[in-house]
Amino acid sequence: MSKPASFFIVWNPEGHRPPRYRHEEFARAEREAKRLAAEQPGQQFFVMEARVMATRPDPVVLQEFENYEDGIPF
Repeated sequence: MSKPASFFIVWNPEGHRPPRYRHEEFARAEREAKRLAAEQPGQQFFVMEARVMATRPDPVVLQEFENYEDGIPF
């Protein structure tokens, strides 16, 4: 399995939504943080780098249902 490329996000702790845009280069993320800070004086914008990713490929059973006659639990 190939190693995934790191990316950067710009995060505002007072923001109302989580960051969605992935910047492939630090310099672009830094420019975006500065742009947002200029538009919103007093707000803090952090450039965060994704360093570790974890995932579990197998589904996890959260609840097993009783055996229904038609096989559908609703």
